[in-house]
Amino acid sequence: MPRFEHAQRWRVTDEFAMPLYFSKPARDLLPLNIAGLYISILSKGAYGPIQASDTSPCAVAPAAVGRAHGYGICCHGAITADIAVSPALTLILYVLLPLWLAAGLADWTCHRATAIEHTSGAKESVLHLIMLVQIGLPVLAALLFEPNALVFALLIGGFLLHQLTELWDVIYSEKSRRITPIEQQVHSAMEMLPFAIIVLLASMHWAQFCALFGIGDERARFVLAARTPAISPTYLAGLGCAIVLFGVLPYLEELLRCLRTNREAAPASREPASGTSF
Repeated sequence: MPRFEHAQRWRVTDEFAMPLYFSKPARDLLPLNIAGLYISILSKGAYGPIQASDTSPCAVAPAAVGRAHGYGICCHGAITADIAVSPALTLILYVLLPLWLAAGLADWTCHRATAIEHTSGAKESVLHLIMLVQIGLPVLAALLFEPNALVFALLIGGFLLHQLTELWDVIYSEKSRRITPIEQQVHSAMEMLPFAIIVLLASMHWAQFCALFGIGDERARFVLAARTPAISPTYLAGLGCAIVLFGVLPYLEELLRCLRTNREAAPASREPASGTSF
């Protein structure tokens, strides 16, 4: 069986070039192949299948090539037989967004633990929903539409508004309830995760990011255009369900709990003081 020490093929797409390496026997690359398989499973469905008209060398299923030569395949960019996923986009979809949702749920837990309904109340809860909209909608726009100058303007503007609202939130709430060290760490994660998403998107669409500031030769595009290749409806549906379950519903419950507490406390505050005065 011949060995191909450094044979390399490239599949070039709009956003990145992805090499396939056929080098050592499969048993020597077993850890890498297992990791690549795990990423490929996570990435399943992120993009649609390669078109049949694609005549590039790597349009042939890499797994079949590997079996034919008896060599392991180290997939740079999570290549499978019909899936091509950008490493940066994979990090956004399967690492940063889940962590961001988890941080939001942890923040809600911290608010509940400090009895927000009896301290800072509905006003702080409304600020939480405002921040969710400020940064959540621009990120969703970046997933649904092609990241161009308009989308980056929405992302940057939403991020800055989110930061200002977060500052307002902390200044207001610290006067009436204790913000624990754990909650402060959660706040840091909720601030930096969307920033990391913007940075990775900028690295993938650098020309349009620079064009927003008048840098480079490419003209800034301020239109909403469909993403190519599009993120699969299956992933978007799952993400939408996760956002509703772990993002929207907990904070709506928090707001309703605060409003209910306010209603219950209102009659008591209007009752005259009991006892007889002399």
